[in-house]
Amino acid sequence: MYTIFSCPKEFTSLFGIIQRNAINSWLKLSPKPNIILFGIENEDIKNEFNDKNITYLPIKDYNEYETPYINKIFESAIENSTTDALCYVNSDIILFNDFPKTVANLIANKKYFGVGRRYNVEIQEILNFNDQNKIRNHYLNSTDLDIYTGSDYFIFNKHSIKNIPSFLIGRTCWDNWLMYYAAKNKLNLTDCSSEIECLHQKHDYSHIKTNTNNHYKGIEREYNFKQLGGIEKIYDIRDADFLLKNTKLEKNYSIISIFIKFLRKSKLLFLKEFLYVKKNSIMKFFSK
Repeated sequence: MYTIFSCPKEFTSLFGIIQRNAINSWLKLSPKPNIILFGIENEDIKNEFNDKNITYLPIKDYNEYETPYINKIFESAIENSTTDALCYVNSDIILFNDFPKTVANLIANKKYFGVGRRYNVEIQEILNFNDQNKIRNHYLNSTDLDIYTGSDYFIFNKHSIKNIPSFLIGRTCWDNWLMYYAAKNKLNLTDCSSEIECLHQKHDYSHIKTNTNNHYKGIEREYNFKQLGGIEKIYDIRDADFLLKNTKLEKNYSIISIFIKFLRKSKLLFLKEFLYVKKNSIMKFFSK
């Protein structure tokens, strides 16, 4: 058994459609997981799902823009879950039955930390998940696997993750830190992209209340970068130590992985992020 936990936004406009699709897809998984949903206070929304496997928990810690802290979400999920296996999943992700099968395969190992890429799709209607294969085939036939930056689920043993910095949810860097943590603590960071075909429902970032609608920019992103503790901790799926293929773990000897590790060791991989951090200073220097 395992537990999915997530922190949905308000169920308004397109986000209402996207999040209903995501959660309804989780409820159709077999076996059905336990689900912890944070921050849903609307009783009508709770009654709409009305499932005994769902637990609703409050969000107690926000910043001044009402953005939750990801470490508090994880700590609460760890404390309140009744299973050792936890899966953080973003609330815009549609899952199919390859997900619980993959979780079971990972759990069979003493240590595990599963991540994976996604398929980006545009969906603007409520879907009926009584026929998973129909939905899956329809959307997978019209899109390609996203690049390495799209990581929307994390599968891990709740006893293996400790001392997460106080990142803000959805503002970059925190997912990179988790993969760094998994790699450095030898938790078998595993790329599950070939086993889990999940759909990411595309949306804008109008929910961000700072002076930008882009989660890659702005003061909250800068805050998260400071929490990261250094450019060298920006890991991604390419840093996976293992690949999960045909239910079995394989050491990741892919060319791209070897190349990324070479760049990381030689510090070249950090150049782009360094320039981003120092861009204001560089622009001032050349404007003199």
